[in-house]
Amino acid sequence: LSPLIGISIVLFATAWILFHHAKNPSLDILGSIPISWWLNFAGRQIITLQLALWSQYILIDILILSYKPIANLLGPLLTVWAIQSRGFNFTITSWGIANSILP
Repeated sequence: LSPLIGISIVLFATAWILFHHAKNPSLDILGSIPISWWLNFAGRQIITLQLALWSQYILIDILILSYKPIANLLGPLLTVWAIQSRGFNFTITSWGIANSILP
């Protein structure tokens, strides 16, 4: 497992403890939103970031670069476009899509 997944598990566990055993405290600096909500939010962002990184690996690195029939099916323009979108561009886009789609 990725270290990011371990961090999110710790965040979720801490949020659960604060919500169920510490009467769901909130800080005045963060507004009236409880700390457990912020911890769940941070854990969710880490999970969706990991999902974006995995989707880049599966879609671009494995499907497009490893399987020639898929590259032939997409054609040269879409194949080069997908290869050049690797890295930050693909990660941010798929991270935003994952955050929009997941409830």
